[in-house]
Amino acid sequence: MAKKPALTFRKPPAPVDLTVAERFVQNSTRAGGGGQTSGRSGVRGTGLHGPGGLPLAKTPRAVLARKDGRELRRMTLYLPSELARRLAVYCAEHDLEMSDVVTAAVQVHFGAKGSSVGG
Repeated sequence: MAKKPALTFRKPPAPVDLTVAERFVQNSTRAGGGGQTSGRSGVRGTGLHGPGGLPLAKTPRAVLARKDGRELRRMTLYLPSELARRLAVYCAEHDLEMSDVVTAAVQVHFGAKGSSVGG
């Protein structure tokens, strides 16, 4: 019979000083709110408040708005392991976003115009 692991209880976290928490929240909203999700692509999550603390219109959580005005929808794709590795290496070598390369490949597949990716 297997030996049961010993269980120990964690100490509860120390209470948070409400003035420190409020100052933290105020500083993070002044910095632009929403937080940038990627340094290269300019994709921003559609949070409750945008730059300057102005409220944004509600959009589905899976829709991201780029700085250039394009809206992107989040998707999950499953690729064969070797193809996924080749895609990741190609994007790293050419400093490209995987989303941009996959978008271009899908546009080529469907015969869309203007589907070039730099590199």
